[in-house]
Amino acid sequence: MLSWIRTSTSLITFGFGVHQVFRIASSADAHTRAAVPYLFGSAMVGIGLVVLVVAVLANRRTQRHLATEYPAARGYPVAPPSHAGLLAALIGGLGIGAMILMHVGP
Repeated sequence: MLSWIRTSTSLITFGFGVHQVFRIASSADAHTRAAVPYLFGSAMVGIGLVVLVVAVLANRRTQRHLATEYPAARGYPVAPPSHAGLLAALIGGLGIGAMILMHVGP
């Protein structure tokens, strides 16, 4: 789960960075706004968010499977709670904020 969070964070921040670099570069000449870097940056942020959602769903499915396959009633130890879901929610908020800033700005 944490490796997927790391990957989605990289996609979100790199996509936002690409978008901002080309936004700053094109601010000198407002008539020549290249659409491809903006779309590329938006696509990277979007993919990062999708990866994050898929990772959370897969992690929940795996945790449920492990809880039913190895219940504590049969003597298996109970897995400690994971804070990866909270981290995923925070990174998801970062990605949504980046997407909003990318499309609201000049």
